[in-house]
Amino acid sequence: MKKVMIIVLSLLLVISCLINIVFAVKLFVTGDSKACELLLRRERANAQSRISVFFEPGVDEDTIFNLKRKVEQEFEVKRIEYTSQDEANEWLVNNLGGDTPVEISDVELPASLEVYLKDPEDREFLREWLWKLEEKYSITSIM
Repeated sequence: MKKVMIIVLSLLLVISCLINIVFAVKLFVTGDSKACELLLRRERANAQSRISVFFEPGVDEDTIFNLKRKVEQEFEVKRIEYTSQDEANEWLVNNLGGDTPVEISDVELPASLEVYLKDPEDREFLREWLWKLEEKYSITSIM
């Protein structure tokens, strides 16, 4: 089950990037090359400065928000976005609920934090720092 969850989470990140690329291609085809270039540049920058942190299913929100505050204290962040377990599962059903090789009702996505750093150079340091807190904050995956 954990392998399936990691595969699904990876697919969600790829889908998010692909949506932006498709939008950029559409802008390019319609002749708005400046908007296309800006969108692609922004997506590359976000990918380099973003870390996704996934938690064990059922972890309480206080634990997640404590980690969020700790990250904000220790690192310079642009923003941190929280997605609850319910929101993640609702998104999964609404966006992948038809033609998938896995029965969607059998997959339960965890809550997550998307951390956007001001300095992409801090990404690996944050990743290592988070893994040290894995047990305390019930972290299952960092991407």
